[in-house]
Amino acid sequence: MAQRVKERANAQNLQTAWEQRVRTGNFSVAITGTREVRVFGKAGDAPVTFPQLRTPAPGETRTILQIGDQRDLGDGLTPTQRAENTLRLFLGATTYALLEQQHFLDVSSGLRPGRVYRVRRDPQKRYERRIRVFEGGRYVNDFCVVRAQSVPEADHYLTVYFGLIANEAWVLSVVGHGNVFSPWSDGGERETVPAVWQPRTAPTVAA
Repeated sequence: MAQRVKERANAQNLQTAWEQRVRTGNFSVAITGTREVRVFGKAGDAPVTFPQLRTPAPGETRTILQIGDQRDLGDGLTPTQRAENTLRLFLGATTYALLEQQHFLDVSSGLRPGRVYRVRRDPQKRYERRIRVFEGGRYVNDFCVVRAQSVPEADHYLTVYFGLIANEAWVLSVVGHGNVFSPWSDGGERETVPAVWQPRTAPTVAA
């Protein structure tokens, strides 16, 4: 019980800190501002304020991610615990619970009508899973996007999931040609939930 109360308090503190950043514009060098993103699965698909990322300059990624190396921020949490709380905060309770239950979330492409990205998550939250790509409801490929830095798995999942929503072209540029695989290249799980493409309610950032 005490642990749940502590987790709830930490989530509330995280929410308060984020709202303060939105008001003041106090972001890292990787963020140019904020935009509203509608997250499928929240009540009424309500908009969530999410940072608008810019593409890092060559060699700049390590500098941007150095905040992740700070293990003691005075909150009593490890980087892994902090990352999980951040993922839960940004997804919202309903979508996070859905991810915990089925171990994937679907993102409809804003660049290619009919395409759906199934962003899967390791149930043990240890390593990356390949993204299953559906075209017109048919499973056609796996995309491999791995961590280039030593960051918690939850941070990586959040980056890929919201990256496909807010800047799909950038994620696709990371995939390139060498990281595209045939179906079932990363486990034989047969999800029964159909991958249904839905039109975007906000424009996708183009390359």
